[in-house]
Amino acid sequence: MHDQGFGNVTVVDISAEPFKTLAPQCTNWSDHSFIVGDFFNHTGSYDLIIEQTFFCALVPGLRQAYADKMHDLLAENGKLSGVFFNIPLGIDNPPFGGHRDEYLEFFQNKFEFNIFDECYNSIKPRAGNELFINLKKVG
Repeated sequence: MHDQGFGNVTVVDISAEPFKTLAPQCTNWSDHSFIVGDFFNHTGSYDLIIEQTFFCALVPGLRQAYADKMHDLLAENGKLSGVFFNIPLGIDNPPFGGHRDEYLEFFQNKFEFNIFDECYNSIKPRAGNELFINLKKVG
């Protein structure tokens, strides 16, 4: 994203391991771009948060907390955009799937739904199994 013109990109992960591969590719990023820590304890204010595979890695019992935390992290009129699985998946292990209707409940009181539909450009193995979301923070 940084190479696409986004000036301030921050990556948060519970483990430092992904940054060992990512950091050498991002030599012109600032030191504070990589944050190792618990998402639920993270503080910050963001105009845009991109979701890709984090939501499905969380046990389903944490999904409302995820929606609440995303709302907290987004600046006024900030957007959450990304992809969710729209199929049942793991019961005991990630990735955890789900369905559009259950996801709506987590976000409906905190976000305006700009897009919450089947992803039209999924890779072939995931075609028809993903939702593209673009949500705007309200309140």
